[in-house]
Amino acid sequence: MDATVDALQPTKIKQFLNDTFAGDTAKTFNWWHKTVGSQFHKAKVDHHFGRVCKKAQEFIDDVARYGTEASDLASDLAPDLAPGLLPKMDTLAGTAREFWHAHRDDKDSKAIAAPIFDGLVGTDGCCVLVEAD
Repeated sequence: MDATVDALQPTKIKQFLNDTFAGDTAKTFNWWHKTVGSQFHKAKVDHHFGRVCKKAQEFIDDVARYGTEASDLASDLAPDLAPGLLPKMDTLAGTAREFWHAHRDDKDSKAIAAPIFDGLVGTDGCCVLVEAD
């Protein structure tokens, strides 16, 4: 009984909550880092977080590079089949062009949505099995 009462003392509860929720992070990151600070700044402040952040950024760069290489390869092998698989925004003019024509892609998506979904969803709202020939 004494152990239970001892464990419920306010100082021990406060210490337990502090250890559980604050931990080592509170030693490195303050309210600024937890609210408006950027991930890049956190990486500069904390060495351990910086290593993880660097690996995550390398992964994102690799995925972007592989996607761009695949798009370039598809455009080279079959330029008539996949001319713009991924939009090219290498220059300011290319970025402006893609931004200006973004509404065209939205119209195309809306136009193709009905035939696709009408073919996959039955009249009762349940999915329909479509067999290939």
